[in-house]
Amino acid sequence: MSSLATATLILMAIWLGILTLVLILAIRQIGILTVRLSMAGETFSVDKDGPEIGSKIPTEVIEIVPDIEMMQANFVLLSSTCNPCRELVANLDGHRFNAKIIVLLAGRKELADGLASMLPSDLEVLRDPEASQIAAAFNIQSTPFAVAVSNGEVAQKAYLYSKDDLIVLVDGHKTTRTHSGKE
Repeated sequence: MSSLATATLILMAIWLGILTLVLILAIRQIGILTVRLSMAGETFSVDKDGPEIGSKIPTEVIEIVPDIEMMQANFVLLSSTCNPCRELVANLDGHRFNAKIIVLLAGRKELADGLASMLPSDLEVLRDPEASQIAAAFNIQSTPFAVAVSNGEVAQKAYLYSKDDLIVLVDGHKTTRTHSGKE
């Protein structure tokens, strides 16, 4: 085989490699566009996430937490892979709440263990599969998210943008900073 034939063969192989790469990228982009277009009709909003206020506590939740109909409690859904969840937990730094909080901790055990170790010790923690079952029963799709229940009904719900959102939901007041900068 001559050097001209070898060079031609190498150039053809490079050209075929480039065409293959372009074809793969085009197929990927078509797939992404298809997914986006299929989701365009869905109007998910954090404000509309979770159960309706005033609705009864789902039976699936009552089966997992039997006395929930007779108490006031707050369910807080956290995902072990959610960065806002980790930031929220890190900012709780030992805050004591005036009401019962049940943390629904979803995700792989290894990651969930790390997040659970950061939680204040007075919070009750339910892990998967119970955590995901309760979240599905309440129709919660985003994290971190909280649902307050009282007298067998959903009293409040909120997406938790910060520690103050959780404190307002649970205790009914915001924290205030002192002159030293500590809360």
